[in-house]
Amino acid sequence: MPAYLNAIGTAVPAHDVHAPYLEIAPYFLTSETDRKSFAKMARRAGITHRYSTLEPADPSRWTDRYDAEGFYRPGAFPSTGARMKRYSREAPALVDGAISDLAEQAGPDWAEGLTHLDDEGRARMVDVSQKAVTDRRATATGHIVMDAATLARIVAGDVPKGSVVQVAELAGVLAGKKTSDLIPLCHQLPGANITVRLEPNEKLPGIVAHAEAIIAGQTGVEMEALTAVSVALLTVYDMVKAVDRGMRIGGIALLSKEGGASGSWLRDSGESGE
Repeated sequence: MPAYLNAIGTAVPAHDVHAPYLEIAPYFLTSETDRKSFAKMARRAGITHRYSTLEPADPSRWTDRYDAEGFYRPGAFPSTGARMKRYSREAPALVDGAISDLAEQAGPDWAEGLTHLDDEGRARMVDVSQKAVTDRRATATGHIVMDAATLARIVAGDVPKGSVVQVAELAGVLAGKKTSDLIPLCHQLPGANITVRLEPNEKLPGIVAHAEAIIAGQTGVEMEALTAVSVALLTVYDMVKAVDRGMRIGGIALLSKEGGASGSWLRDSGESGE
């Protein structure tokens, strides 16, 4: 499915510091040659605005500080780590501002249909408390490609860490049960039944993983099936990486889902139905 960039939201810090920057920056350069090079670069750059979270100090204070807080001082340029830490205090507000800018561009109904966003564009869990309990099922698949010799060793049980298939299947089941701990907006689904099966495939060569998640609940189990497949394949890689670091994981996909208001879906048809 193609993805489209529909809009770009922007937000900048409150203070336009371009003019004082051009005057202050040369103080941090140690030679006249560097200062001349900077002046030439600034003229040719075409930049007219630079923004900062720090309010510039009055020029009368530049012998002591370059901003109102005294973060930048003559002869004491802060480290990258210090600057990033200072900026991180302001970043959340800028993120909110960029999201608000997107919402303003798109109009009042921009988040309609995006169930994990509220009216202001903030992430939220979907409220399923009023949904009916129905039987739900989802299946997913994926594979890991490896050297034929690596697959032969797995099948023969000749891997130092133990039974690759057995451990990976158990890891997939555990991951499926822990999906809500791994993916922030997923609901906890106590009682979900997770099944994972790994099958060697000489044509790849590699291993194909299948997962099934079943529950009588108020929300679907697609993410549980996909998480189970993903972690099962990652476990295969972890157990065999000393033998074959070139293994490739791919093809992770939902195959089917059943239950809920949207009914059933099959990857073959790509359509919903009852």
